[in-house]
Amino acid sequence: MHCQGREGAVAAHAEDVGTSLYFVNDSIQQVTFSSTVGVVIPCPAAGSPSAVLRWYLATGDDIYDVPHIRHVHANGTLQLYPFSPSAFNSFIHDNDYFCTAENSAGKIRSPNIRVKAVFREPYTVRVEDQRSMRGNVAVFKCLIPSSVQEYVSVVSWEKDTVSIIPGELPEEEGAFLETTAMISAGHKPSAMRIEMIYVKEVTGVQTAGGGRDQQEDVHGGTSGSQWDALRGLSRVPGRLCVPG
Repeated sequence: MHCQGREGAVAAHAEDVGTSLYFVNDSIQQVTFSSTVGVVIPCPAAGSPSAVLRWYLATGDDIYDVPHIRHVHANGTLQLYPFSPSAFNSFIHDNDYFCTAENSAGKIRSPNIRVKAVFREPYTVRVEDQRSMRGNVAVFKCLIPSSVQEYVSVVSWEKDTVSIIPGELPEEEGAFLETTAMISAGHKPSAMRIEMIYVKEVTGVQTAGGGRDQQEDVHGGTSGSQWDALRGLSRVPGRLCVPG
């Protein structure tokens, strides 16, 4: 499960001493989960006396149980079960929810929470060939299919099956490499997307099969957070071609 949120708190206090009602955490704005795993979303309210917790759609409609698909537990936790692609229902699996907590101190409402299921599907990332003159800069970019861009981050690069560590390649390798970390709009907060890699002061490094051009292979690797199936390595590496 991946959550996006904001800081903040909501509280209600009655005039009676010892009664209160508040959210422990009302910062979650979005929950993205895998269809093969499902998700459990607590309504984290607390109060004295104990609060009654309920879930609703953003439209104000009550949440009802759907056997083996959606269930609200007695403790106020909303659970969406794993489901097959054929069982996808946008009304349930891609919708805005909110929860309320109520006791003698009053009633409070959480912000809307976007709950969105995504399907675990294989995908391939790729790195396009680049051509650069000696002494110039070459820029490689890891290209991610649009269908998974929202959930997939570039986490590593490889050169000839060896992971690239920014600034740590020895000079005899023929090129100084560094990564550029970027935060994409709408992507999960504080998660860096290493989308591009720069090769400075290009020199000829390897000869690939007798041609005049000298080439080196660069791969981009990705991670789909906790979803093992959402992992990809560029099957065809990008080649840096330096005219001889």
